[in-house]
Amino acid sequence: MMDGLQFAHPIWLLGLLPVVYGAVRHVRAAIRWNLPLTVAPAETGREARPAARVAVSAAPGLFWSLPVLLRWFAIGLLVVGLARPRLPDAETKIYPKGIAIVLVVDTSLSMVVRDFRLGNTDLSRLDAVRRVARRFVVGEGEFRGRAADQIGVVSFANFPDVQCPLTLSHSAVLRALRRLRPSPVYEQGTNIGDALLAGLELLKGTQARSKVMILLSDGVNEPAPVVNAPPPIEPTEAAALAKSLGVKIYTVGTGTWSGRFWYRDPDTGRIHTPEAKPMDRALLTALAEQTGGRFWAAAELEDLERIWREIDRLEPSSLGAVIYRDYRELFPWFGWVALGLLVLERLLVLWRWRLLEGWPVHSHVRV
Repeated sequence: MMDGLQFAHPIWLLGLLPVVYGAVRHVRAAIRWNLPLTVAPAETGREARPAARVAVSAAPGLFWSLPVLLRWFAIGLLVVGLARPRLPDAETKIYPKGIAIVLVVDTSLSMVVRDFRLGNTDLSRLDAVRRVARRFVVGEGEFRGRAADQIGVVSFANFPDVQCPLTLSHSAVLRALRRLRPSPVYEQGTNIGDALLAGLELLKGTQARSKVMILLSDGVNEPAPVVNAPPPIEPTEAAALAKSLGVKIYTVGTGTWSGRFWYRDPDTGRIHTPEAKPMDRALLTALAEQTGGRFWAAAELEDLERIWREIDRLEPSSLGAVIYRDYRELFPWFGWVALGLLVLERLLVLWRWRLLEGWPVHSHVRV
C-alpha cells in the first residue's frame, strides 16, 4: 500500500519557474507567427505532396514550435526528477515512540505436532504461533498492530538463533516469521535459558520506553549436552537478569497433547519418533512472575488469539507522527520519459526538414 507523493529535495522544483516561463513565452511567439503559409512546388518540377501541403499549412506557428515545446517539457520532467519524487511504503511506517518486543519462539521438533485446528484444517503448533504472531505485528481483526514498536525474533531448540534483530521495518519481521522451521533432528533439545539470553542481547542496547520478551514454548527446559561447551544458563537465572535490566517476560505454553509422534526428516527422509512432553507450567509461570509478566496456556487456536490480544492490551503502543523508512523512488521514470521526449523532438525536427526539402516557402515563417 502506498501513501501520497513526496519529494526528497523539493528545492529543485523552483527550477520549474524558468521552464514554465520559457515554454509560455515560446507558445505566445508561435501564436504571433501563425500567419498564412503558402507552399509552392520546387523549381525542379516535382509535384507537391497534397498530404504534406495540408499538414504544413494547417497550423504553421504551433506546428513548427512542437519540437521546442517537447524539449521544454522534457527539461521540466528532468527538473522534477532532480527533486526525487517518491511514494512512501505504508508497510514501513514507524512512529517516534514505542516499546521493544522480542518474540522467543520454540522450534524444537515437538512444535510440529498438529493439535490446533483452523476450521477443518489441522495446524501444527509452530504454524499456529506464526499465524497469530503475524496478526499481532501487522494488526488484523481485533489486533491493533504494533506500528510504533521495535520487534525482533529469536528461534531456539538446543541453540538460539536470531532470526531478526530489533527493527521498525515490520516487513523484515514478517519474513523472519515465515522462515521459522522445525530445527534439525541433530539439534534437538529445548534450551530456554540461552534463548532468553539471546533475547536480552537484542534488548540490551535499545532506548525504548519499555522492553518485553514473549516466550512461546510447548515443553520443558531440557538442553542436550554439547561436548566442550559451557553449560547453558538456567532459565530462572536468565529471568533474574531480565528483571535487573527492566525486561518483562510473558510466557505462552502451546498445545496439550503429549507422547511420541512420527516425524520424517525432510533432509534424509528418515522416520524419527521424538517425544512431546507436557509443558512445564511451574517453570513458565515462575519466569513470568519473576519479571512482572504473566503466563498463559493455549489449548486451542482461539485461546492463542485471546492471549495475544491480552498481551496487546497489556503493552499498548504509543502512536505519534508517522515516519517512513522505505520509499519507492520515481525519478528513473521521469528520466526515461524525458529521454523519450527528447528522441521524439529530434525525430520531429528531422521529419520537418524532410517535409520541406526542395519546397520554397513564400511567407514569413521562423523555424
